[in-house]
Amino acid sequence: MLEPRNNRPRCITAFARGQIGDRSLHVVAATTPAERIVMTVDEPDPTRWDADLKRRKP
Repeated sequence: MLEPRNNRPRCITAFARGQIGDRSLHVVAATTPAERIVMTVDEPDPTRWDADLKRRKP
């Protein structure tokens, strides 16, 4: 998990990095007691992120 995002009521939201083959992905997902919800998935722009794609460049 890259950043916990607990600003939504009654659920936990997380920002995570994943990998499929040679493609890196950033995933925003929420979880409640009853369900898991993937909200967005995108390929990070390497010009905007550090080398391991875990932190945004200043």
